[in-house]
Amino acid sequence: ASERTAANRALDPAFYGMMPASISHEGYSAKPMHSYWDNFWALRGYKDAVEIARALGRDADAARMAAARDQFRADLAASLREATRRHGIDYLPGAAELGDFDPTSTTIALAPGGEQDWLPRDLLENTFERYWREFEQRRDGQREWKDYTPYEWRNVAAFVRLGWRE
Repeated sequence: ASERTAANRALDPAFYGMMPASISHEGYSAKPMHSYWDNFWALRGYKDAVEIARALGRDADAARMAAARDQFRADLAASLREATRRHGIDYLPGAAELGDFDPTSTTIALAPGGEQDWLPRDLLENTFERYWREFEQRRDGQREWKDYTPYEWRNVAAFVRLGWRE
């Protein structure tokens, strides 16, 4: 269920229409957050539901779900705009509350999400260009780091979808 309520809009416009705060993302286990990871997965679910309804010949259901998908996508775009404005950032944040840099979770928007065409191109490119710079710094011993996560491999799919095949 989304948080598409007048009370939520008044509380914080970045939360309006988004999935509820959760700890589905390991980085938010200390306190539930409005994670964009959850919202990109929800959008993928809407898209799949529309395709399934069409395949089953349930055109009225497909139309209703497509309208809900489009509204959710618009709410998600508005939330991203509000979060980037509020936090003064030039990349796509991981959570509305934090404005955190989390490109590995943002990859879900591109694969399997397929949402790269409507996301703000500057924010999208800044997110993955920064990831690449920081990766090179770690690789070249110019940046201290102690943790590696295999989740980082998802960035490869994001680069491919951005046309960065080199």
